[in-house]
Amino acid sequence: MLDAPRVQPIYFPGYTFQTDVDTFLGKMARSTYWPTVVSEYGVGDLTIMPSVVTTVSSGASIADTDIPGLLAQVFASDGAALGSPSRDTIYLMLFPSSTRITAQGQVMCGAGAPSGYHMEFSIGGISISGVVVPTCPNFAGDTSLMGVQALTPTISHEIVEASTDPFTTTSPAFFDVDQRHAIWSVAINGGEIADLCENETPDLITPDDLGYPVQRVWSNAAVKAGTGPCVPVPPGELFFIAVPSLPNQVLVSEDGKQFNVPALNATLGASATVSVSLHSERNGVASWGVGAIEYHSDNASMARPAGLLGRTGQTLQLTVAPNEVASGLFPLIVESLSNDSTAIHFWIGAIVRK
Repeated sequence: MLDAPRVQPIYFPGYTFQTDVDTFLGKMARSTYWPTVVSEYGVGDLTIMPSVVTTVSSGASIADTDIPGLLAQVFASDGAALGSPSRDTIYLMLFPSSTRITAQGQVMCGAGAPSGYHMEFSIGGISISGVVVPTCPNFAGDTSLMGVQALTPTISHEIVEASTDPFTTTSPAFFDVDQRHAIWSVAINGGEIADLCENETPDLITPDDLGYPVQRVWSNAAVKAGTGPCVPVPPGELFFIAVPSLPNQVLVSEDGKQFNVPALNATLGASATVSVSLHSERNGVASWGVGAIEYHSDNASMARPAGLLGRTGQTLQLTVAPNEVASGLFPLIVESLSNDSTAIHFWIGAIVRK
């Protein structure tokens, strides 16, 4: 992680939100949001460097594999303003709406596609952390978040992760969940601390001292304290969750290592039953809807699970119907839905089909 991260904004020609983003970054560095989401991971104060508007064009279309070369061009062109590459600095690259960026075969900003990412770059033999953020017309399809408000959730998400996991290739830090909960990152498609909260509802918050929507972030300290895992906590929020009973163990091999993951054994192609226990913060939530679904892939049918209404302290028996007939280990997603549908929380277990 970075003890005292600095953010260097780099704007490519044609970017229209520079003033807004500069204002946001300055406020984020001074807000209570920043220490709330990163201090437990050993990250200190955030410094925002003077913006650099590069003359290097990002073009009409660019792929993620082209970004390292583009950043090298920026350093060659704007080295006087940027200074020498620094391992303590996060290079925030902000692209205009006229530039179409493809990452891992997906056009960014599209349905189900990323709206930003961070990665490790090498400039002059120095490893640095970089963030790529295109100008998306809205945030994750939410048309209520447009303009700069469509960008600040992604910017906050990626800067938090670049601070806690800056060198993703050579020295991963808070890169993934622990082995026992490895199935979480499979279901979420990422195990970094902001990834773990982006499927929660609400996943964003607009702190009073910031005034822009930002990503909520996973906190082990909050979990240990018995509150919800994602911080900051919206005013008045009481956390509730249904936790599955996983009585079996399955041996998993990954990157040359073997470890056990708690799971539920089930017959191939048949419905299974999982027992879930319902808990709420300070026993303050009377009842909510609970359902379970077996996750196979992004392409499999993922309709909302048929659920039951349960209450704090109760144990429910949920039916899990496979949406794809396949053997192996798969995420078992247990959804908790508030009665007014304004809050959704997930617990991710594992199911073994054989």
